[in-house]
Amino acid sequence: MMEQRGDLLIFPYPGGQITFHQDLKVYFSVRNIIYGCSSELLGSLSVNSEPQKNLDRLTQSLIRFIRGKILSSLHERKIYNVVDDDFVMGNPAYVEIFSNTQDFQRRKENAITQSAYEVQAKKDRAYNEAQSTITGLGYTLYSNSIVDHAIYASKSEEAIKKQAWKAQQRYFKAAQEIETAGK
Repeated sequence: MMEQRGDLLIFPYPGGQITFHQDLKVYFSVRNIIYGCSSELLGSLSVNSEPQKNLDRLTQSLIRFIRGKILSSLHERKIYNVVDDDFVMGNPAYVEIFSNTQDFQRRKENAITQSAYEVQAKKDRAYNEAQSTITGLGYTLYSNSIVDHAIYASKSEEAIKKQAWKAQQRYFKAAQEIETAGK
């Protein structure tokens, strides 16, 4: 049968005795509370949610659990030198989840930014290709006649407007295809 001497718990066994500090009882009590509620904490996570939302939910559940169960249990035992942050940021598993979530967010933002740059680069190429089709009449006029030059200028302006409209339509179509392919 167990014997208690001061802060020590003494357990006899054949051939001797084993001695433990009584805080071991507190440790096992708190450990059993934690393991008993771990599935409840993990139940707040959703496979379909964004990792940051899962982390936020887990953090809120964890802090509620720590404040409601662990700290109150420790306070009942007159242990006051522990705060919720010791269990959250002092927990290697939580720190790893936090770090992985931050890494995922950073990689996701980088991928989105890179994708936006690539889409914009494709649109810029499409714009330049469309603009390169605006060439005017395709021939030059050499004449001393002012009337010939006026007619040439008028036809050239009309040709450029028509080509610009077609280039704009070509660009809009290409940009729409790029946007659709980028989604």
